[in-house]
Amino acid sequence: MKPSAQPNYNKIEFLVKNADRVELMAMLGIFGSIMSAIQISILERNELESIKWTAGAGIPFFGFAVAMFMFYSLVPVLLKTNGATMLNLSLLTSDMWSVLIRIFAYHEKV
Repeated sequence: MKPSAQPNYNKIEFLVKNADRVELMAMLGIFGSIMSAIQISILERNELESIKWTAGAGIPFFGFAVAMFMFYSLVPVLLKTNGATMLNLSLLTSDMWSVLIRIFAYHEKV
């Protein structure tokens, strides 16, 4: 995670604790969709046109969309209950858990 992401979580934590959670999620969804559409139309137009849309190509996109939906739906709950510090610590320790799983479950060297 970039160090510059910390202030963003603090702002979202302030909004979650002082505003309606449904309104926050609606605004994140609306403006996030608009910004994503603008970015993909400018930066990824050629790559998006070159994809041959089959089930093998569409299922990973759908899975990623579901994962992002779950992440952004659960972040306000975590921010309201535990705060931005706990969210950042959770995101940072997830890298360590993946290293430990790679070492002990898959017997790979890191």
